Amino acid sequence: MTKIASRYLDVDPWIIRERGLHASRTLVSESIFSIGNEFMGCRGYFEEGYSGKTFPGSYFNGIFEERPVTNIFKGLINRTHFIINAIDWLYTRIWVDGEQLDLAKVKFDHFVRSIDLREGILNRELTWTTRKGKKLKVTFSRFTSMDDSNLAAQHVTLEPLNFSGTAKIEMGLDAGTVCTVYCQGNVFNKVKSGSGADGLIGIAAQVEGSKQKVMATMRLKSEERLKARLVEREKYIGYLLDVRLEKGRQSGIDKMV
Repeated sequence: MTKIASRYLDVDPWIIRERGLHASRTLVSESIFSIGNEFMGCRGYFEEGYSGKTFPGSYFNGIFEERPVTNIFKGLINRTHFIINAIDWLYTRIWVDGEQLDLAKVKFDHFVRSIDLREGILNRELTWTTRKGKKLKVTFSRFTSMDDSNLAAQHVTLEPLNFSGTAKIEMGLDAGTVCTVYCQGNVFNKVKSGSGADGLIGIAAQVEGSKQKVMATMRLKSEERLKARLVEREKYIGYLLDVRLEKGRQSGIDKMV
């Protein structure tokens, strides 16, 4: 019998597009929808958190860990080196009426995810229907700069379709990421965070074995007047925002990293 490939993506010369979430293929999709600029890169995971099958990954070229390897043969290595899942600069959480956006749990439709290979931009949009029947269109975009390899950006847009009210958004930098290759758990043993002028916040972390250090900073920008509160937890720093939503009007937030 002839074998036929199962195709779930729309492809043209420059854009790969997924219409509707194919939950059984999330790990493959995260690989396909990866972005990078040869210094920093990340898998196409959902920045707002996902309790289904997922493998979040944010990587920086040359940042690695090393661990001993048991070996009984002469001439073979006794230590191994591997790239680590580093600081999650996309960390985002969204709540409406206390309900958190998690595509493994909430009701949603009109899901479209696409990556533009010419521009290097990953876009995703969906319409979330809350338990109280509120419909919120959510759009995410991200890219890593080709002009400045240390620069990346994320954009989140909220558009209420049938209500006006308030949403809460937390956006930050998470050094508590989990490494699953060659080790289980977090590889950072020294983490410090802090805030500076003009809303700039940052986090610095040291890799336990290789002693390499990574630092990330971020600043939020918006045309909206946002009520922001600094949030610091173990190996994490970010802002918790109250966003006023008006029916039919888009509210956007940029994160520059």
